[in-house]
Amino acid sequence: ERERVARQQLQLKETERLRVFGQSPTGPAAERVDRDVAAALVAYRDVLSEVRRANPRYADLTNSAPVSIDAVRAALGADTVVLSYWLGRDRSAAVVIGRGDLRVVMLPGRAAIEDAARRVHQLLSQGPSVVNAGAQQRAQDALAAMILRPVAGALSRPRLVVIPDGALQYVPFAALSLPGGQAGRPLIADKELVQAPSLAVLVALEKEAVTPAGARRVAVLADPVLDAADPRVAGARRAAEAASATGPAGGS
Repeated sequence: ERERVARQQLQLKETERLRVFGQSPTGPAAERVDRDVAAALVAYRDVLSEVRRANPRYADLTNSAPVSIDAVRAALGADTVVLSYWLGRDRSAAVVIGRGDLRVVMLPGRAAIEDAARRVHQLLSQGPSVVNAGAQQRAQDALAAMILRPVAGALSRPRLVVIPDGALQYVPFAALSLPGGQAGRPLIADKELVQAPSLAVLVALEKEAVTPAGARRVAVLADPVLDAADPRVAGARRAAEAASATGPAGGS
């Protein structure tokens, strides 16, 4: 619990720094928020040290050191934009990060966003039906208007990495429609979507994805069966029936 609280405090200070730096990267406000982030980072590391001493395995699973915006940008391809959310009691934030791009957009508070997210999750969990299809679309559009419309202009790149917070972790962003686009057209129809738990994990994964030429590569050549009428299906069925009729090798 202490680790979670300390991590949330650090995330809060990091979000505040992004907001301040988005207005002006110099001056008293920037210096103050830098000090706040440094203090929150020290407190977080102190808690992690205590957790590691008490439970090394848990610390290894949960510890991911904070990363700078420059490190995130350096890890991203030119075709990728990151959309990171932070939900707060009175107001929330959406942070858009790309190569040469950084935007912080304020959103409604946690309660409003999580209520809309839970509504979407609840309706989707009921499965597709004529009865709730309209309600599903209306719920998804309401959530998209709340969390995607304010940043829609910054999401033009073909690859989108979403880092959700709170109940947004249960929302299938691929099914949401981008406000201002074709009604009912899901994001997945036009974008490659990736979801990550944090910026630190994203940077680690992006670095691992850059594999040296010729290293750890596998070429797969195949002729898949995509039609039940394919003659190979009938041949495989006959072979299976013959094997079943003869029984296991050595059997009677």
